[in-house]
Amino acid sequence: MHAGFLFGCNRFYERLRHLSPDERRAFRMTRIGYTNHLYGNEELKRAQRPHARFINTAMMATLLGAAVSDALEDGRVVSGVGGQYNFVAQAHELDDGRSILNLHASRTDKGRPSSNIRWSYGHTTISRHLRDIFVTEYGAADVRGLSDRDTIAAMLNITDSRFQGELLKEAKAAGKIEKNYEIPRAFRNNTPEWLEKTLGLARKDGSLPSYPFGTDLTDEEIALIPR
Repeated sequence: MHAGFLFGCNRFYERLRHLSPDERRAFRMTRIGYTNHLYGNEELKRAQRPHARFINTAMMATLLGAAVSDALEDGRVVSGVGGQYNFVAQAHELDDGRSILNLHASRTDKGRPSSNIRWSYGHTTISRHLRDIFVTEYGAADVRGLSDRDTIAAMLNITDSRFQGELLKEAKAAGKIEKNYEIPRAFRNNTPEWLEKTLGLARKDGSLPSYPFGTDLTDEEIALIPR
């Protein structure tokens, strides 16, 4: 595996330090530019990257498959773009590569919930023509190569149900989906309460910890993060 850097908690670094020489040879630490791009030794890189999967995180997404990851529509910068665009583009450039963007379906701001999946947004990091796979806590939407109409339908299925109705209304008003379209019943219960009911027991018995690979955060810090 080519790697520009490895990032994690102290437990993770400890495991890396104790790898055997044979295990270490499975990793080739190299420059970021080598991992992020196909250009330069492209034939070799394509041979080295069969079935590549590029996994990144986004803040928001639109029903048409654009992603917001680095800044807000008023110009405030939240994060650097980093290699996200490079990896998404590379997933499309490789014959069998795929891009996977993860995001929370909703968030709470000043006590009010809002959807992280929007009809449209004034800033995008990844444009809609590079749409591929989106994942929220409610499922996955594989939208590569789909029409706008089918992309909208798939993205609604992984949207928080508290916001599905208004988003569908906006899509219908824009003429992007038929007026009589209804979200399938199986996807109308995408709520935090459903998640808690489904996963709550696994959290309580320790089989679904917040940090399965370890963390250096204290119990107090973990409690503060959601706030």
